[in-house]
Amino acid sequence: MKSQSLILRSLGGLFFAALLPLAASGQNLINNGDFEIWTDTTHAPYWSGSNILQGPGLDGSNYSAILPSGGTNGYAVTGTSSDPMSFQLHFVFAVNQYGGTWEQPLILALFQNEPVPSTPWITLRVAGTTSPKIQYCMGTDGDGKTIWSGNIAGDFITRSTYDSGTNTYSTLNQYELVLSYDAGSNSYSIAYGVLDGTLTSTDNITDFQTATSETYAGLTGLRFFAYNNGVAIDNVSVTAIPEASAILPGVGALLALVLFRLRRRRAQA
Repeated sequence: MKSQSLILRSLGGLFFAALLPLAASGQNLINNGDFEIWTDTTHAPYWSGSNILQGPGLDGSNYSAILPSGGTNGYAVTGTSSDPMSFQLHFVFAVNQYGGTWEQPLILALFQNEPVPSTPWITLRVAGTTSPKIQYCMGTDGDGKTIWSGNIAGDFITRSTYDSGTNTYSTLNQYELVLSYDAGSNSYSIAYGVLDGTLTSTDNITDFQTATSETYAGLTGLRFFAYNNGVAIDNVSVTAIPEASAILPGVGALLALVLFRLRRRRAQA
């Protein structure tokens, strides 16, 4: 695997022009992924789970989802409106701390089977007792215990100071993560970093918690899980993308990031 900086301004004008039609046509397959719709402060339509709280918005939005609402575990599950074969997942997050150790403030599971949730397919986590780091699941051992990769991200995450009593941040540090899966190569890339900053990517990952099914028919859903330290998530999107190998070998997470930022630029125009 190779790590590289993703610097959008280094891309040529012709490459951007070629991507514009894809950016325009990309549809978010996660309903209420921006968490702008709530029936009350603990229930967001299209999402199920436990200990979810309507939180302050991230990345300029009105609301986010806080997991958990304080002092215990929490999770949020949603399905995709259609099941893309190759796709880009993007979300914005902030790692909270209520006191105690970091442990695992975020575990993200992707599913390839119904019902959702079922056995996780691709799994990532943010974990660490000093400063959270990103790892991906490499499968399970003979005793069924999860095997995690080494740290693919250094100490770039700084906790945010969240007050659960007032549901406000006194210090907010926002990050984004992009995962792009290419069905043609059965591999994925992870890009991560400070929101709207230069992202770092780890490409060509071929480790899964559960092997890709021989009858794989696309991504079916997501689950965000937080232990008692907690996390805020926002602007969750899944979009179908052409297989990276069919456009330009090696673009991986770079293509996914460019498509996302072009779509957001158009939406904010």
